[in-house]
Amino acid sequence: MRKRLTLLAIAMCTVIYAGDLGLAQESRWSPPVQLSDTGRFSWFPDIAADPSGHVHVVWATFVPGYDAVMYATADRKGAWSRPTDIIVLSDTGAATRPTIMFDLRGNAHLIGRNDHQMVYYRVPFDDLQFPQRWPRERDIASPGAYFSAIASAPDGSLHFIFTANPRFEECITCYSIFYRQSRDGGASWSNPTLITPPGNGAVKPQLIVDRKGYLHVVWDAGRGGGLAQITGSTQVSYISSRDGGRTWSDPLEFSGPTAGYPDGSGKFITIAEDGTGKLVIAWLKLPDDVLQYQVSSDGGLSWSAPAPLHGAFGIWDVVESRLDTYSMATDSGGNVHLVMVGRLDKTSKIPSLLHFVWDGTSWSEPEVIFTSQDFIPAWPRIAIGLGNQLHVAWFAANDLFATDSPDADFRIWYSRSSASAPAIQPVVYPTSTPLLLPTVTPSTFVGEAKSPPVNSTPSEITSDVLKTEVDDYGLIILSIAPIVLLFVIGLLITRRRG
Repeated sequence: MRKRLTLLAIAMCTVIYAGDLGLAQESRWSPPVQLSDTGRFSWFPDIAADPSGHVHVVWATFVPGYDAVMYATADRKGAWSRPTDIIVLSDTGAATRPTIMFDLRGNAHLIGRNDHQMVYYRVPFDDLQFPQRWPRERDIASPGAYFSAIASAPDGSLHFIFTANPRFEECITCYSIFYRQSRDGGASWSNPTLITPPGNGAVKPQLIVDRKGYLHVVWDAGRGGGLAQITGSTQVSYISSRDGGRTWSDPLEFSGPTAGYPDGSGKFITIAEDGTGKLVIAWLKLPDDVLQYQVSSDGGLSWSAPAPLHGAFGIWDVVESRLDTYSMATDSGGNVHLVMVGRLDKTSKIPSLLHFVWDGTSWSEPEVIFTSQDFIPAWPRIAIGLGNQLHVAWFAANDLFATDSPDADFRIWYSRSSASAPAIQPVVYPTSTPLLLPTVTPSTFVGEAKSPPVNSTPSEITSDVLKTEVDDYGLIILSIAPIVLLFVIGLLITRRRG
């Protein structure tokens, strides 16, 4: 009798735990951690791992009167700091679209934007939580610039792209991609160069620099580009530079009529280089709602024909998630890790955050990182630290189309895992002693400033402790409750028999 009661209790606890966690299956990924403050509109994260093994996440949010860039960091043990608003940009929209990247010297290269200006900072990693230590920001892009991406080359040079609207006659509202570079660690930058042709818009560009120093840019193309929106048929495109950004190839279209698909379109393209030096791209083919991948063995001069990435489908048939993107990163073993929002079953109505691995010849089966009945994941970003530590950040929303609703619930999430690749020893940087800072709340910006202000001190977030995907105390209570109940029932039965 006691054995049966014990087994029943264990089974009930297991069902309760799995139901609350919201994961579709066992996963090597850690239970998702919510980084943002509940009740504060938060979206569009970016993530980076510095050479010392610390993880850094920035995201966009809204503080009354400001666009804000929020920041949180975790040490190698996975302990997270409280989120801090490190940049406040006067004006509207909560769409700072922050970008963060680290060089080998431990400097963070951080970019944020509002409706008027995009600004750039170079900050030592241990100063990120203390904006009063930062050097003065600098304007880095044309007024009204929207998307940005930054990467470092093997020679230490920095390469930066952004989208802005040059207002060509061919398309007055089409955003184009511009390019700048720095040869002195971000102290100075070349003049912006237009690298995409007029007449078509660009959104969500991604940039990598391969082992030879060649630059590769991919993006979603179509008419428009303002507020990340393009109209009509959307295509996925690619250009490259083999001379350090001086000249660029003509755009190559993978998804539309010029690629042999008259009625086809594509979205969410991402790119990486694997350990053999091959370039790999992945994107969503529409209207099929099927993932595609292609490979180049000659630095992007030619590409294999699109092939389906088996095991998952897109979510376009369920929700037209125009806020989404895919992301790739390469581990120390040369394996490419892809994260994307999709479905394991074409009949499913519930999107999941999925992880694939490319080993140089084929793709793994998809692995579920996050699934929720109530929240739709979007905009996943992946970073790899110390060679084999996988870090993913994303936002999840109760309704991706209800951004202006008072009931909109947008939150930033994080999960980690490890890859079967060699570990890299962490770099040890000298750190400065943190200052004890008073807690302040940003006030409404007044006056004329050519560049947005930075918080003089980080402000306190009105949040309780950071929580995992489930309430730990609630989980404990729910798990113990069946055991207590069964114990009481067993006690009553024993007394009656006695």
